[in-house]
Amino acid sequence: MLRLFDRRRGGWRGQREIHEAASVDGPVRTLRGDLIHYPYRSLEQQLAKTQRYARMMAEHEFARGKRASWTKLVLSPAWRFWRGYVLRAGFLDGWRGLVYAYVRANYVRQKAIMLWLLQHGQPVADPPRE
Repeated sequence: MLRLFDRRRGGWRGQREIHEAASVDGPVRTLRGDLIHYPYRSLEQQLAKTQRYARMMAEHEFARGKRASWTKLVLSPAWRFWRGYVLRAGFLDGWRGLVYAYVRANYVRQKAIMLWLLQHGQPVADPPRE
């Protein structure tokens, strides 16, 4: 996965604000070793970013015609937790794995709720201030 690049020769490109892909004009190389990435400074920052992403994805999915259902509202977050904590062995990371699995499940829950609100004509964000 492309992680480091010279901004003069590449950038983030894609159709959406999130899940875009890095693209570089020119050759790329592979680094040896591990790249340790700490994307958040605190749990509060992670939760805020997760909520922002959930809103953007709900709006994107709504525009594409996707709809939420009661089963998605209830089962999808539970499945996301189970998948991350049990199937992907998040439990091996101790309390950090537990917190991460809860945060990911909460993201799925928030996205489903926001999609539900959008399809029922409700706002998912505060209107811009004048």
